[in-house]
Amino acid sequence: MRGAGHRLWLLLGSWLAVSAGWAQSNGEVGFGIAWQRVTGSEDSFQSQYPFGSGLFLSRLNLDLRPWIPGFSRFRLEAQGFGAEPDGRGRLQVAWHREWQLELDFRRRERFFFSPGWDLGTRREQWAMQRWHGKLIYDGFSRAQLQLALRHVHRSGSITGPFYGLGEPYVATRRLGDDLDEASFSLITKGLPVSLLLEQGVAQVRNRFRLFPANQGSPAGGQDPDVLAELKKPGTFKTTSPTTRLAAAYNDSRWDIGVEALYRRDRSHNDLSYWERYLLGEGNWGSLSFLEEGTSRQVGSVKRAAAHVGFALGHGFNVAVRSNREERDSDTRFVGQRVLVLDGPGGVVEIPVDWRDSGVFDLRDTSHTLEAGWQGDKLGITAYRRMGEREVDWRRSQESPSERYQRDARGWGLVARWKGIWGFSGEAGGERGTFSRVIFRVEPETTRRVWMKLRYQPRSGVELAASASNERADNPSTVANANYKDQELSLSASVFADSGARLSLLFTQLRVTSDVQLGLVPLPVQPGVSSYELKLRTAALRGSWPFSQRLRVEGGITVVENQPDGTAFSSHSGDLELCWEHSERWAWSLVLYSWGYNASASNRDDFQVRRAAVITRWRF
Repeated sequence: MRGAGHRLWLLLGSWLAVSAGWAQSNGEVGFGIAWQRVTGSEDSFQSQYPFGSGLFLSRLNLDLRPWIPGFSRFRLEAQGFGAEPDGRGRLQVAWHREWQLELDFRRRERFFFSPGWDLGTRREQWAMQRWHGKLIYDGFSRAQLQLALRHVHRSGSITGPFYGLGEPYVATRRLGDDLDEASFSLITKGLPVSLLLEQGVAQVRNRFRLFPANQGSPAGGQDPDVLAELKKPGTFKTTSPTTRLAAAYNDSRWDIGVEALYRRDRSHNDLSYWERYLLGEGNWGSLSFLEEGTSRQVGSVKRAAAHVGFALGHGFNVAVRSNREERDSDTRFVGQRVLVLDGPGGVVEIPVDWRDSGVFDLRDTSHTLEAGWQGDKLGITAYRRMGEREVDWRRSQESPSERYQRDARGWGLVARWKGIWGFSGEAGGERGTFSRVIFRVEPETTRRVWMKLRYQPRSGVELAASASNERADNPSTVANANYKDQELSLSASVFADSGARLSLLFTQLRVTSDVQLGLVPLPVQPGVSSYELKLRTAALRGSWPFSQRLRVEGGITVVENQPDGTAFSSHSGDLELCWEHSERWAWSLVLYSWGYNASASNRDDFQVRRAAVITRWRF
């Protein structure tokens, strides 16, 4: 995806920017060229670290005010592109002390392929571009106006299996996804009550095409039935206007805020689907599935929140928070399905009209009562939560309507301290219970405790530690679900007045999940879906200035996952040697190393070495 065209545009754009910046008062531009060597699975490496060889833009920072007069700010920034997986650019403009313009561009490239996923057929290769612009007018004494625009585009392809004529076949989906959003905001200033009024509209369009892959053969092996044609031209479009209001008041004793949001979603989807299989490689005829129809979906989101806080004095304070959210969705589909059998005896068509509809409504309400005390070095906060959820849905027009309601209760306690024997940090715990389980994987009880600690024995030395333990479960009569999440983090940092620094980090994350499978009841022991992750990470990073012109910086990160069947180890490291030749020129040599090793199979293992030379010019 990063070919000669990208490099040509990179060089041309950077050359024009540097030529324009020749006469500027200040700026910086940096180019790099990278060489890369991959041993092992290059697809596995690109799936995790999509770097490549070639030119890239290290940094571009131009102040264009002297070249384009009349502006109080005109700055252009960019980095990445070329041999780098991500690129970004930003333009900031301000004039007449009233107007501001901000433009932001980001590009991300994604690649994924692994022989162990989806029968070795899963492959993704796409790029996403994000544009964001904001125009601000600050000429009023009591208000500020903002106009924001956003555009997101994704293009590329995704290949993967689907269940066809009794076998898993392979299809390629060409992507064409777009998101366009515009919003207008009015924000007050200098008033006792701060107000925000925002009106926006967003539209999502998904245009894609399907094509047979793997030469029409099934993914699992040889089969005489060949997928000859697969077409799914269609456009999925959703339009969502949104209105948001917010108000806030703060003084020495009161903290009051309210917020309301309303969004209306309308979707219109035209679907045309066609599968055609050659039976016995065409010797016995063909079998086709056709489906054409139109679906419409109407939904809305209503959200309201309010909080009131009051300082009682002597460090004591109380607060009340309330939230209400309502979501509803109504979906209808009208179309026809046709089964066509074309054989030696003629053509047989079996049409079936298809009409369906479904609804899903959700209402959530929660209230929190909070009380606390804050002293010079110690603070304590306790809170009590109460909530209610109502869910109504109907899966299809033949299904009966279902309605469930549950209550939630919970409490929490948090303690914070600062400067006690050199230690600062916080610790807390919370517990929640639910009166019933609506969806079978939801918990009935949740518990969580955590602690964060920081210690500075002397200037330039900092030690930190954090730990948390979270559990959730529901009874065996539902799904016998049991979730555990345990995290531990230790770090140490040393800083010197000369600019040298050294930091060490160790983290451990353990996540386990056991859920009883919801299959048709049989006179056998039900199956259990189990997941375990035990991830350990160690990182070392440092920087050392040998002189005012020579500096070395680097680090290494090692990751291990220990559960049987999914155990792996990986590392990533970099080392940069930077030489400041003068105030204008600097050169860097950067060495990279990546490695991955899986215990179950070596098909995804890789070792990568990368070297890059970067030149920076300041003016």
